[in-house]
Amino acid sequence: MDELTHMYDPLVECWNSNDIGVSPDLVFDEDRARIMLVCDGNIAMQEQEIFWYLGQYDEKELIYLVSDANYDYFVHSLDSAGENLFNSDSRMSDPFVDIRTVTGDISPKNMLLIWGALALSAWHQRAMFCEKCSHPLRSEGWGRRRVCGLGHVVFPRTDPAVIVGVMDSQQRLLVARNSRWQVGRISVLAGFVEPGETFESAVRREVREEVGVELDKVRYLTSQPWPFPGSLMAAFYGTTSDEEVRPDHQEIAEAFFITRQQLRERVALGELSLPPRVSIGRALIEHWLARNDE
Repeated sequence: MDELTHMYDPLVECWNSNDIGVSPDLVFDEDRARIMLVCDGNIAMQEQEIFWYLGQYDEKELIYLVSDANYDYFVHSLDSAGENLFNSDSRMSDPFVDIRTVTGDISPKNMLLIWGALALSAWHQRAMFCEKCSHPLRSEGWGRRRVCGLGHVVFPRTDPAVIVGVMDSQQRLLVARNSRWQVGRISVLAGFVEPGETFESAVRREVREEVGVELDKVRYLTSQPWPFPGSLMAAFYGTTSDEEVRPDHQEIAEAFFITRQQLRERVALGELSLPPRVSIGRALIEHWLARNDE
């Protein structure tokens, strides 16, 4: 199971290196600024690379992400009108893409920038009014906080969630289809952490509630930002001796154990489709497929 963590080592190394980080005393320098564009949860890209905006902008509308030795990275969030204006000015054909649909490779550094841009822009869209007094919030500190007229400060938040690949005694993987998904689309089980829960207890509860399976062992593997709109996914593997799967038919429409050969065959036939390539759910499934303990 440890090999899965190596898939995310480059992301961890980006954050741990001295080359990239958040500058608390940022002074805006136009020559150092690199600006990403986001609209409705989609990011402007060209051929698997981030599109760096070089047009006009208002500094006050920029959201600061991180800095490295050469650049300060920002995101500019556009509304639909701004997107239409950008498209007409740039002569680009629909540059805004859902990162979950990208099939090619994206560098670890660009992936971190994209996760941050999507998460922060989504948070700004949600945090419009103060939870304490209901007054409108305004952006401050290069978008790293929002403040109301009474001085209440709101910082970006991340909601913890868990995702788990469950295997039975035959090393079959438990896959499921959410009730909102089209027939054939599958993934492993996931859910949000409730107040007062540990990650491990959340894993056990989610599996029990959604498919009626009790887990014997739970093991943490790695984590991944998932800014749709603002989660941090903690990934686990779990084992069970239960053989009967009982989907709740509310959140989960169907769930079943499947062998590696069965999954490969059904995906090849187009009967099943896997999660997006950039998701940790896909990584859990592909890691299980690559193991040789069936």
